[in-house]
Amino acid sequence: MSSLPSIFNSQLPWGQLQRVQTSQGNPAKLMDLENNFQDGGGRTLVLNEPHERSITEFFLSLEISFTRHLTTLILNSESWNDDVFDFFADLAIPTLKNLVLICRNGRIYDNPIVALPQFLQSSQCQLSTFRLVMHGRGGTYTAQPTLADTLVDALHEMAHLTYLQVIEAPSGPPLINNRLFEKLSADTFLPKLKSLELVWAEDCQPDRELLSALSARADGRLSSVVLGIRNGGNLGPDVLVCLRGLRQKNVRATRW
Repeated sequence: MSSLPSIFNSQLPWGQLQRVQTSQGNPAKLMDLENNFQDGGGRTLVLNEPHERSITEFFLSLEISFTRHLTTLILNSESWNDDVFDFFADLAIPTLKNLVLICRNGRIYDNPIVALPQFLQSSQCQLSTFRLVMHGRGGTYTAQPTLADTLVDALHEMAHLTYLQVIEAPSGPPLINNRLFEKLSADTFLPKLKSLELVWAEDCQPDRELLSALSARADGRLSSVVLGIRNGGNLGPDVLVCLRGLRQKNVRATRW
């Protein structure tokens, strides 16, 4: 792994590097995030924002011998601001297989999810893993009320996805809605999905439509399901019955 100095080092052996990480962040925790990645052998880039340079500028300054083999991108952001939005609006990464978006303090201004559909269409990449993790409490949320619908639009561009994780922030904007549940009921939506992890803010509960969709996918397609509420909230009895039914169908079904 290489953490780049403040002055960009053009003498680094880019063709030999497997992982580049901008300074800041917790390397041990970030490495743990990669446990579920489906495709090895490529390059990994960890962008910890805020950084002394625009993350778009930083990415474009990397040697093509590294970026043309990039399969894993982890964006570990203090807040989702214009810089993060522009990154996805302006770039394309055709080789990308694993994408992790982390917001550490829950402040959202221009959300990268809004630019994700365009990014995926431009990249024409075949994502196998997508993880969206929100942290923080009492942040400032000015994201569009249709943010959850925009996430579904992005998921439409992930036909090869096998692992999906969405974790909402406590008191944050909803990222999981009934439209996602409706889509999961369709065989053509995320047809290769094997593992699903959904974690709601504490005042939400999984919908019956989701439970029906999960039961329908327990025909050999799904191998792992994790459902939960942030900060130890209790799942309803319908959810517990669903998880028990999934386990009876040999799906690893657990509470978060």
